[in-house]
Amino acid sequence: MDLVRLHNMLAPGASGIEALHTIDDFRAAAKRRLPRMVWDFVDGGADGEIAVSANRRALDDVLFSPRFLVDVSEREQTTKIFGEEVRTPLILSPSGLATVVHPDGEVAVARAAADAGVIFGVSTASGYTMEEIAEASSGRLWFQLYLWKSEEVVQSLIARARNAGYEALIVTVDVPVVGKRERDLRNGMSLPVRVRPRNAFDAALRLPWLWRMLNGPEITFASLTDIAPGDDASSIGEYASRELTDPARTWDDLALIRKAWDGPLLVKGVMNADDAVAALAAGADGIIVSNHG
Repeated sequence: MDLVRLHNMLAPGASGIEALHTIDDFRAAAKRRLPRMVWDFVDGGADGEIAVSANRRALDDVLFSPRFLVDVSEREQTTKIFGEEVRTPLILSPSGLATVVHPDGEVAVARAAADAGVIFGVSTASGYTMEEIAEASSGRLWFQLYLWKSEEVVQSLIARARNAGYEALIVTVDVPVVGKRERDLRNGMSLPVRVRPRNAFDAALRLPWLWRMLNGPEITFASLTDIAPGDDASSIGEYASRELTDPARTWDDLALIRKAWDGPLLVKGVMNADDAVAALAAGADGIIVSNHG
C-alpha cells in the first residue's frame, strides 16, 4: 500500500500530508486518529501479549551482513510465487475487520495491493464479502480459511473462494480456541461495535472516525451473513465466537480440504518442523510461519 493512500485512509480530508517515513510513524498517526478500543483491537494480542513482544524481539535480532563494491546500479525485486510474477516479494497477511478502521476497509487494501503489485490475503473475518473484495481488485488474491466446526461451512467457503477467482487457499491452524484478547475485554470491544459510556469521551475526540462509523456500512463479518443464523452484527459475532474453531480437527481434515481445493494450498500457523512436514504430507504447497500474536 503506498504511503499517501494509507495516510488518506487514516486521515481523509486532511489539509496536508504529515511526514510519515517509518512503520512507527504510521502507528503513531493511527493511534492519534483511532479511539482506544479500535487502536487496541488493531495493535493488541492475546493474553499478556508475550508472543507479540517475543516476535518484536526476534525481528530486532535479525541482522544483515552487507557486501560492498558490487554493481547494484540495476536492481530487480520481481520474483515468482506459485509460478506467477509479483513486482514486490511481499504478501499482505489476512487481517479481519479492516472496516473498523475505515469504511473502505479491505476494498481499499485490495486496490492498493493491486497497484503495488503484491498479493493480498483476504480474511474470512473481512468487513466486506470475499466476492465484493474480488470484484474491486485487479490483483492476485488468496483466501484465508478457518477450520470451522461445520464441515458444510468449510466446504461452502471453499466453493465461494473458487467461484470468486481466488488463486490460493490459506488454512489457519493455530486457533484451536479463540484467543483471550485482554485489551478488547477491558474496552468492551465486540460486534456490533458500540461506543459505550466508558469510551464515549475518547471516541468523541476522534470525530472523523466517529462520523465515518455512524455513516458507513455496518461493521460485521460480511462473508458470514448468509451462514450465521441471524443477519445482524450481534448474531454473526456470536456465531463466529461459538463456531469459529474446532479443537478436534487433525491433519486428516487438511487432507480433505486438499481434495476439495485444486489450487495452491498454504497452512498458516506453523511453528515447528514436525508440523511443517505434516502439512506437506497432507497436501500443502507451502507454509506460513506464524503464531497469531
